[in-house]
Amino acid sequence: LSKEFSYTFEQEGVYLYVCTPHASMGMIGVVVVGNTPSDINLDKVLDYKFRGKSKKKFKKITKLLEDIK
Repeated sequence: LSKEFSYTFEQEGVYLYVCTPHASMGMIGVVVVGNTPSDINLDKVLDYKFRGKSKKKFKKITKLLEDIK
């Protein structure tokens, strides 16, 4: 809470961010690392089961991800 966080990604791909206490309110995000859309590991991200507002928000994110693939 109110702390800065950083992470260095080692591999290209798609990474899902889910704020555990706020996920049902739609606080999720996706990080796309690299610029090789054909190598994106989108299947792993699409398998995540969302609840609440996150489900609707992720549908929008999914469309954007498929457009870059």
